[in-house]
Amino acid sequence: MKELGKLLKEKRLSKGLTYDAVHKAIKIQEKYLKAIETGDEKLFAAEVYYKSFVRSYANFLGLDSGALLKEYDIRKVSAKPQAEEQPPVNFKRDSQKKPVESQIVEETKAKKPIDLKKFMIAIVAVLVLLAAFVYLNKKISNFEPSNVRSEYKPTVAESRSEPAVSHAKTSAAPAVSLISRQKVNLEAVDTVWVQVNADGKDIFEGTLLKGESKEFFADSSFILRIGYTPGIKVSFNGSPVDVQSGAIQNVKTVILKKQSGK
Repeated sequence: MKELGKLLKEKRLSKGLTYDAVHKAIKIQEKYLKAIETGDEKLFAAEVYYKSFVRSYANFLGLDSGALLKEYDIRKVSAKPQAEEQPPVNFKRDSQKKPVESQIVEETKAKKPIDLKKFMIAIVAVLVLLAAFVYLNKKISNFEPSNVRSEYKPTVAESRSEPAVSHAKTSAAPAVSLISRQKVNLEAVDTVWVQVNADGKDIFEGTLLKGESKEFFADSSFILRIGYTPGIKVSFNGSPVDVQSGAIQNVKTVILKKQSGK
């Protein structure tokens, strides 16, 4: 936003700082500093990088970066274009509609008489299906499994021997596969932008305010894109995750995968 960049530029000039001095202090290239001050967000690969640079720049100049980014989010939402207007009604076409009385008369004339033959065929089909259902129901109720089992009589040798099959059934227990889902917890200790991808699908993207927490579930893995690593605490399956190490300008992508045997 140009208003945000203008504020940062005025603060820099009031301190008598050049782009080169700022670059040496916070390691942000001069072209990005100029883009921030002119409101040229297109130069940044993603919004998360723009916000991270703005946060570092604002903190260096002694400004409240959290309040500035919150105002940035509010302005960006309010700047979204409104829904397109509905096309105007064609009054000329509506004015040519016929009176209601004439429409009712024409619709009544247009109705075709009920096809009595088709109606009778439908009734007969329903009766046939009903009769078939009753017949099958009687057949099922008259069937006695005991009559079938009584036809088999074991021999003397079979009656004396132990049924090996029954032992196999009692000793073997059905295998139960327990699938434990993976869980990640996010706790914002400062205003922070984060994107969550679970099993290859983006399930959340937005800004968490200080004190806000969220939890997400996945079958195998998560990919977290964090715009300000000092502003968030992450735990995976109950264990804390170090998101500070390896972060570039407090921006980091964290990959969390399901551990084998868990």
